[in-house]
Amino acid sequence: MEPNQQPESLTERLIALRDRVAENTEILRRMLANIEAKKAEPGIAQSSFQKFVGREEFAALEARVAILERSGRGRP
Repeated sequence: MEPNQQPESLTERLIALRDRVAENTEILRRMLANIEAKKAEPGIAQSSFQKFVGREEFAALEARVAILERSGRGRP
């Protein structure tokens, strides 16, 4: 069936609807997979950086960032 052609029967309408639902489901599945991958990236980067600088240095850097974040909240 052509994209602009209207289905003629109820069966054709149901088939077209089922096809659109399947396409949308696949799009949503890919979007969810992308979101999950993006959520994992900061943790992977943080773990790699911690291994690079060492656990103690990483903890010191985290503490400094927390101090800077707290001091920045009071500013307009």
